[in-house]
Amino acid sequence: MHEKSVTIAVVAPQEPFEFFSDFWEGVWSAAYELAPLGVQVNNILIETLDAGLQAQSLEELLRAVPDVIVLLPVESQQFDALIERHAQRGVPVVTVFNDAPRSRRALFVGPDYRVAGRLAGQMLGSVIPQRSRIAALTGSRTSAHLGQQYEGFREALGTGGSEFILTEYETAEDLLAGDFSYGGLYAGCGESPLLDEVLKLVRKPARAVTFGLTDISKPYLESGALCAVIDSSRYYQGYLAVQKAYECVRAQSIESRWVSIPSAVMLPAHVSAEGLRSSMYVVMETVLRQRTAQLRNYKQELDLVNARLMRTGEIDALSGLLNLRKFEEVLGQAFAGTGDRNTTIALLVFALDDAPGIAGLLGQAAADQAIQSIAGALRAACRPDDIVGRTGDAEFAVMLKGPLSVAQALADRILNCVSEVRMAADPEYVLSVSFAMVWTPMHGRTGGELKTAAQSILRKAEGFQALRKAG
Repeated sequence: MHEKSVTIAVVAPQEPFEFFSDFWEGVWSAAYELAPLGVQVNNILIETLDAGLQAQSLEELLRAVPDVIVLLPVESQQFDALIERHAQRGVPVVTVFNDAPRSRRALFVGPDYRVAGRLAGQMLGSVIPQRSRIAALTGSRTSAHLGQQYEGFREALGTGGSEFILTEYETAEDLLAGDFSYGGLYAGCGESPLLDEVLKLVRKPARAVTFGLTDISKPYLESGALCAVIDSSRYYQGYLAVQKAYECVRAQSIESRWVSIPSAVMLPAHVSAEGLRSSMYVVMETVLRQRTAQLRNYKQELDLVNARLMRTGEIDALSGLLNLRKFEEVLGQAFAGTGDRNTTIALLVFALDDAPGIAGLLGQAAADQAIQSIAGALRAACRPDDIVGRTGDAEFAVMLKGPLSVAQALADRILNCVSEVRMAADPEYVLSVSFAMVWTPMHGRTGGELKTAAQSILRKAEGFQALRKAG
């Protein structure tokens, strides 16, 4: 049985901002992986980029007292006092995207803003002539991340003897009010609501660079008005923020107060055929090659995170699902911990048909792929609260609570996903599974009774499959 459960409160804006959808996907991916370890993630959605709403949420969390908080501070300096109050109560705060460097936040998960700024400088400097005028929309100078980003941009433009004339604007309103006759544009505050109006003024051969591939910036990247967008992986920021928040609670300490997410460079060629034919594509691809080593190191860091989960002894190495011992433990806890006798617990069990035959026909590597493919189908179909495990060599189980209609719909989704799997060794080979669905109180009142009932149904289904194959 795992120790005390951990509650992680995640405070961040929600859609319609496309910028945050990948972040939330990463949050829930991590929540799904950590759920078997007793981790509960509470998403506290802020409808808009409003500092007041975020402050209100942090105030309410002072009463709720989660174990750890993940926070995306819209205006970081406004949250120092609130973060301090949580720290005094022993609740660590992990910040993402916009840092809160003056606060007592436990950890920052996000891009190296100075490096991101240097990438922007390399991109813009490679496509406009020296001594060109550049309009620099810097954003607020009191924002630490915008300041570091702009410093990196200026450093990149100053290397190699290049000279450019920079005209700085703190707000989009100031820039729009001026004479927009520049050879290039640095849009440092990519989240500005007036960014669309600014980018409309950019005309070829003028070039511009901004940060964050959003609904606003993507059309301008496609048209070539933006020569590049510097975009950090928002998915991995959400994923690693939750993983590191869990480590803050369990380990009581962390090796570093900063987890760096490398920035990707999005070019017109990445989003449109017209961009692929652009003459600047070759120039920029040369710059991008410099990023290969950093991205490789980042992949290794993610592999280490997953390896730590494997070492807990609760995860099956081949499928990435709970192993048999842990699944049975969680199944037993579900019955021991439920006080509501009206809550239905369903158990879905899937067995890969003719697993030895796959190994004999296509080889062991193909048999392993079949196991991994079914595990992937289960992960894709199940919800974060569903418990999923590999309970035998070619057997899988899902435990869930709720109406039977939900369980049946989940089973249908899983079977559909499995039917769409194609084997690399033989794309014509179609996987099939035998399936059993049992629930309380119809098939039993304990986890053991449900398992026995499911196994009985599976044996009949497998016997039918064998007769049909022989016939």
